[in-house]
Amino acid sequence: MIGFVQLGIDLDGLTQCGREWPGDGGHWSGRKWPILFAGLMLGNSEMQHPPAELIFQEDQQTYYGKGWCGQTALFQMVGHHGARQPYEERAPDRWDAMDKRSESYRLCCTAKAWIGTALAIQLVKAKRLWQHDAYFDYCDRWMNASDPYTAQRGKFRRPGDEGRTFDAFVDAMWAAYRPTVPKQEGASRSLQWVWKTSRQGQFVPNAKDGN
Repeated sequence: MIGFVQLGIDLDGLTQCGREWPGDGGHWSGRKWPILFAGLMLGNSEMQHPPAELIFQEDQQTYYGKGWCGQTALFQMVGHHGARQPYEERAPDRWDAMDKRSESYRLCCTAKAWIGTALAIQLVKAKRLWQHDAYFDYCDRWMNASDPYTAQRGKFRRPGDEGRTFDAFVDAMWAAYRPTVPKQEGASRSLQWVWKTSRQGQFVPNAKDGN
């Protein structure tokens, strides 16, 4: 507990020096929750409410949209070898080489490391503090034991990586506790990262219903 709270204090200090953790493959996950958790343990309101524009990988890489086979909580690479545009709205046979690279990172090293955090946040009723519901909905999509999009996939099957994490313990905890997480409020805002130019981007409103 002491070590994890100290980690949150240190990461919060880095944000005050201008540090952010943008989406870039699978490099920068896991920085947001220690800050929020430390804020909860210490009763520190500023740590519990980081600025909306502060970039964390999990938030920058998830958003609401209209996926090619019916998904609504989507993934985007955002940045890797330059600015990357969303691709999950298009069917796999329309992906270019960089879209395929984005998909490889989606499968190899992002959601597989997010699931335990998403569960822990909801178990301590901190979902509203996180302020980005697309992250949780995307984790639910990833871990869904069945595939609600089978009929729309056509020749493209669900990737075998979905439905599991890097850790059998996390898989077991999700199966045991996700169905009964406490009911709680979600985010008061919904945002999506968009690139305005190849070097400049920002978070913009992103309605969950797609409108």
